[in-house]
Amino acid sequence: MMRIGVPREIKNHEYRVGLTPASVRELVRHGHQVIVQQDAGTAIGLADDAYRGAGAEVVETPGEVFERAELVVKVKEPQPQECALLRPGQALFTYLHLAPDPGQAALLRAAGATAIAYETVTGKSGGLPLLAPTDWTIVEAAVQDLLDGPDGVDPAPALLDTLAEELRPDLSRAASLTEAIRRFDSAYQRDLDWWTTPFEYTEGIPRTALTSVDESDRVEVNRSFPVEGRGHRRPGVGEDQAQILLLSTGGDTAADALGAGEALSRVLLECTVAGLATCPVTHVTELPEVRSAIAAVTAVDTVPQALIRVGQIPGALTENPAITPRRPVAEILRFAG
Repeated sequence: MMRIGVPREIKNHEYRVGLTPASVRELVRHGHQVIVQQDAGTAIGLADDAYRGAGAEVVETPGEVFERAELVVKVKEPQPQECALLRPGQALFTYLHLAPDPGQAALLRAAGATAIAYETVTGKSGGLPLLAPTDWTIVEAAVQDLLDGPDGVDPAPALLDTLAEELRPDLSRAASLTEAIRRFDSAYQRDLDWWTTPFEYTEGIPRTALTSVDESDRVEVNRSFPVEGRGHRRPGVGEDQAQILLLSTGGDTAADALGAGEALSRVLLECTVAGLATCPVTHVTELPEVRSAIAAVTAVDTVPQALIRVGQIPGALTENPAITPRRPVAEILRFAG
């Protein structure tokens, strides 16, 4: 039996919690004791009573959690006042991102606790599953609620499915098929160059926003943009572990396409509110043959409209990304008779 503590996050604008009531219930079922700080999950709708109902003991202060716990489970890197509460023989399980933060590393060494970083834990395949979006079950429920249409909002005419991890190789092949078909599509390549060729700063995508060859190779389900020979960003992410979603509609009419766009906006906004990064992968559904392949692989009886990658950016940004200006609507939208 282990005593596991869950303190309330104190980093600015961090509202997530190390364990949900469902996770607590599972740990208690296996004989462990879980101690949760009061209001640890209140900001995201997880009430103290839900933790009590799952078998946790709810205490008032972080000091009580750290003092009694053998394992402390958090979300974000410990703040200095939290490092001071750690002790030798205790274990900490959280995101650490020590590379840009030597001060935190020094505090952890001084505390003498065993600190295990989520971002360094690998799965059986050697991947980095813990860089997938945290609290995805909660976010997914919020997104589905938004698509279903909360009070006063019409339902979005689209369906959203969270795709299983084992489908990733098939989706990668679908993306590769798209690239192979598009390779000699002069109109497509011309448009791609138009978006990414070096422009004045007031137009187009800045060169510093484009990926390097190494970065592009680590994301299999994506669109291949022109690459830059710049630095090696996010070295701790050996392979993409984003959650992949499928947005689909009941038909393939112009109205269905507009409905999919409305649903896509809702999904992206809700994920952004949850602090997650998103990347729509729409080019794979532009071609009928690839769209049919995705429908077959995912076993849906609807029409695939877009794939969406949802994940968590590993660590703090070391530099502000370049601003990507928007093209005038008149240049990118054309109404055909």
